[in-house]
Amino acid sequence: MEPSKCDLLYSPPDIIKDFDGFISHICEWVGSRILCNEPVPAGTKIPLYGLATTAITQSGVFPGIGRYTVEEVFVRAGLYFLFFSFVLALISNHIGISVYITTKELFFSPSRLARLIEGYWQWCHESRSVELWWVIYGRHLVG
Repeated sequence: MEPSKCDLLYSPPDIIKDFDGFISHICEWVGSRILCNEPVPAGTKIPLYGLATTAITQSGVFPGIGRYTVEEVFVRAGLYFLFFSFVLALISNHIGISVYITTKELFFSPSRLARLIEGYWQWCHESRSVELWWVIYGRHLVG
């Protein structure tokens, strides 16, 4: 079965402009593709024990998130284990969550899912900021 034109033109709600719509979209996706017990079309159910980063990048639910940017979102969400967090763990007895977290471990935990959404919001907000564009292109605009 080929996708219709409506399916091809569909894009998830913008997290900055329509936060409530984005949350509803995420809840619907998690319920229909991860938590579902009913049959779904072949190839659309996300494996529970696969990597969450793979599920996020291949689902299209988080627009703009790819292979490399998913790690940036995990860092902002506190879901990434870095060397610096290891040093902090030695000091404060706190260890972050690995980037190798499974889909089940991430999406079955409301607090981790909330942190992921907050990290994605922060990444979207920073990527649209004027300061970022000035840092990237500002030195080239000086004439």
